[in-house]
Amino acid sequence: MGAWSVLLTCLLLGCDRPGSQGFVDLQDGHLEVNGQPMFPVIMNYQVNLVFDGALMWPASYCGYNPGDRYRFRDPDSSALQVRAELAIMKELGFNAVRVTSLTEGPVHLEDDPTPRLRVRTPEGQQEFLDLAMEGLERNYLAAVRRFLDLAAEEGMRVILLTTIHDDRPGSREHFTTVADFLRNDTTILAFDLFNEPLYFDLPPRSKKEVYRMVKEWRKLADRHAPHHLITIGLTGIREVHAWDPELLDVDFISFHPYEYEPDQVLNELAWYGRYLTIPWMIGETSLPADDDSVSYADMARFAQQTLERTVACGGIGYSWWQFKDVRWGRFHSDHMGLLTMEGHEDVEDHPIGVEGTPKPAAEVFRDFDPGKVTMDCRELPNQFNYSGHDRSRITGRLVDEHGHPIEGGVVLAWNRFYSHSYHTTSRADGTFELLGDMDFHHWIASAVGHAMVRGECPASGFRRDPAGTATFHLGELELKDLGLRR
Repeated sequence: MGAWSVLLTCLLLGCDRPGSQGFVDLQDGHLEVNGQPMFPVIMNYQVNLVFDGALMWPASYCGYNPGDRYRFRDPDSSALQVRAELAIMKELGFNAVRVTSLTEGPVHLEDDPTPRLRVRTPEGQQEFLDLAMEGLERNYLAAVRRFLDLAAEEGMRVILLTTIHDDRPGSREHFTTVADFLRNDTTILAFDLFNEPLYFDLPPRSKKEVYRMVKEWRKLADRHAPHHLITIGLTGIREVHAWDPELLDVDFISFHPYEYEPDQVLNELAWYGRYLTIPWMIGETSLPADDDSVSYADMARFAQQTLERTVACGGIGYSWWQFKDVRWGRFHSDHMGLLTMEGHEDVEDHPIGVEGTPKPAAEVFRDFDPGKVTMDCRELPNQFNYSGHDRSRITGRLVDEHGHPIEGGVVLAWNRFYSHSYHTTSRADGTFELLGDMDFHHWIASAVGHAMVRGECPASGFRRDPAGTATFHLGELELKDLGLRR
């Protein structure tokens, strides 16, 4: 953190300094609390704000239940449910939650510039309240505090998703309001300032623009959240073309890799460990499983391998997406939960228990000990071509402005309509070979700390090799060092 700005803020406001009793701190690239090491094993948990016209309270996401219904419709019973769900997470080996929906900030309806707070009625219907409504901020902050109190009672740390978006009016003001209110709350592990810019920060920005923007976010956090760590959630390797993890002035990066291709997550973990100096953790990952299309045994094996490899490759934490299965209409999203929607689990010392049944992968987390990991971080045989495709190919070599090869650079290419893509990384000599099962048309290339270049590969430039693979050779691509540092 910015030491002088933090110290000045604390002197003026009389606050404790970062690293003081009870706060999660970052020392020598590792997390600790009160001088003791901490490896967060985190559950992504969706929490709704429920408002009945007078009271507002936190409730477990209605979509965790069949029919998108709330199990309870009053503050006290909802609190019992949240405590029971946090308790079963604790029983299963988790020591923190990453909370979405609760503090993500204002939303804007179409053709309406008014910042609004998304809430739900006790019956589950969405409403959007004008943030200027009398008493709303007080009610809202009380609901946030209530959730953090419930988490603290169950011994769980919390990462709060508190989206700052320079193009979203009211988001900075929302963050500062929440951060000021929670300035001395030791339950908070970190504020997650932006979720997956590859998908949600449009149109794309240049690396320099992103660099300057996140520097401003750091100043904001130093003033209003001087005790707390900050992070940003990146989808993975592909973010290097604009949201370069090495250039973001945050305490650690939270990556969100998913298994869209065979061994993609294991290969990405090796890349993080080899090419990044900034601390990082897994902020989201999972393998969807319904024990039909994908077996529960496969999900458990994925959890075991990615947990161990995160530790082996130097990650400082691991987070699973998500607590329970949902019904959003796509297999990939619907079956990532660690619990199903069916059945009921008793929870010790909690009278209402939890609706749902843990999948076998839950035992992986229950038994996990980061201190006993023996796996290494070597790349896998398919690191340059996850899926084994060979219909078309783009080749070339990445070099810096002095002609030196760039290892670990990322090359990404799409089909004509930008609807499908593949990526690969460059070897020690800077060469790369990107293969796919479609005709490539558009490409971009970059590396940590370096500029991004882009271009097209017209169909007339492809030549078939003896094996029949259509190949386009890009030659040497120069990536200039941007000279930017965190």
